[in-house]
Amino acid sequence: MVGESKLQKKIIARLKADGWDVNKRISMSHNGWADLECLKAGGIFMEIEVKDKGKYPTDLQIYWIDKHTKMGFKSFWCDSFDMFIEKYLSI
Repeated sequence: MVGESKLQKKIIARLKADGWDVNKRISMSHNGWADLECLKAGGIFMEIEVKDKGKYPTDLQIYWIDKHTKMGFKSFWCDSFDMFIEKYLSI
């Protein structure tokens, strides 16, 4: 099983290779916000909540993902690299 931090590193490496700037958030004020904030030229913003395989986001994390998606941002969660790729390539 791939741990959450290893999965985050793999996702970050892929995004950086694709030209994204990626910041791993360490929450100081907004509990439940996604782990990774990702920015790309042209004003593109995406955030990703990374979970261990088989784990699900908390209700608060789902709330923020849904809210930010409704605001027009690309926001999603994943628990595997394959799940990340599927969602990433669909945006």
